[in-house]
Amino acid sequence: MKKHVTAHSVPRNTPKDTVDDSILSWISSLLKALVIALAVGLFLLTFTAAALCFTSNPDRLIRPTALIIAAVSAVAGGFAIGKIRRHAALFCGLLEGSLLTLVFLLGSLFFKSESSGYSTVISCLLHIGFLLCTVLGAMLGIRPPKRKRRR
Repeated sequence: MKKHVTAHSVPRNTPKDTVDDSILSWISSLLKALVIALAVGLFLLTFTAAALCFTSNPDRLIRPTALIIAAVSAVAGGFAIGKIRRHAALFCGLLEGSLLTLVFLLGSLFFKSESSGYSTVISCLLHIGFLLCTVLGAMLGIRPPKRKRRR
């Protein structure tokens, strides 16, 4: 005999601690964290560009400033994905870092004339470093479990 599904047999409210593992949920989480990372990078880039205009020689500070901003935005994206997906911080950090690296690579294709001129090896190491920064941010984004205090 088939069991009929009624409205009372299907739970309506699920607990908040359950993990939603659908593909769309993962993609939306990754895109939210990517938007946060890009927004942080754009915010920092805007204000540091304005601050660099007031220095005596801004050209020599552009490269290190851009690298620091890229690393901070990678950590921010990793932190965001760690907060959103607490149960798989390492995996999500790697996915977010790969997505952010892809965005950086696509951006470098459009701005080839303004590229930094790093060698291929240094450029690959920098992209691996950004990936590690995202994983670090994801690990920072998860909070450790609360310990019960004994009295």
